Amino acid sequence: MSTPPPAAHRHVVLVVDDDRDCAESLSELIRFSTDCQVEVACGSQEALSQAAAHSPDTVVMDPSMLDMDGFATAEKLRTTTADRQTTFIALTGSDGLYEEASHDHRFKASLLKPVDTTQLIELIVTSAESH
Repeated sequence: MSTPPPAAHRHVVLVVDDDRDCAESLSELIRFSTDCQVEVACGSQEALSQAAAHSPDTVVMDPSMLDMDGFATAEKLRTTTADRQTTFIALTGSDGLYEEASHDHRFKASLLKPVDTTQLIELIVTSAESH
């Protein structure tokens, strides 16, 4: 009896925002537009737990969170996912944070809310193809 081949890796996206409605809405958009597994975290502490449980390939994160900002959260997530090439995408409603994240080495891209959904999905799909 032969063993079945291992299942192909399904790209995991973690959506992090301290506004649960925003995170849930965005996760539904990503689920509808891709075949990725999408997880949601409300805030940085939940993001760290979800990352440990699901090993995300892509993290879409609001850099403006109350408990720990997205920059510090991204740095902590990078250390926990050091064995993977996790792609971080900043998604913010602040022009200042958009600019800051655009120049921050932790983020591959920075997008403004309301998000251009086509651009976001393209970034996620490109990330999935590179893994």
